[in-house]
Amino acid sequence: MSGKKSFYLELARLGEVLSLIQVLAYHKGTSRSEEGVGGQLQRKPESAGSWIELAEAHPELFRVRVKEGRRKLVALVSG
Repeated sequence: MSGKKSFYLELARLGEVLSLIQVLAYHKGTSRSEEGVGGQLQRKPESAGSWIELAEAHPELFRVRVKEGRRKLVALVSG
């Protein structure tokens, strides 16, 4: 095993990843903005600067895309 520390071992990370999965899984739309996720959870993440940043750190679970040239949206990886 490499000496690299897993992101999941950061304080609050695992719980926040699970929260983001729940928000995305139970929403009628396929993707959410930073404002949409933050509004639903009513807080900012402790383990990252933003919900989008957290999602970008976990490409095994989330996809982040840019809409209309600047707005980032996060979605669950499917299939």
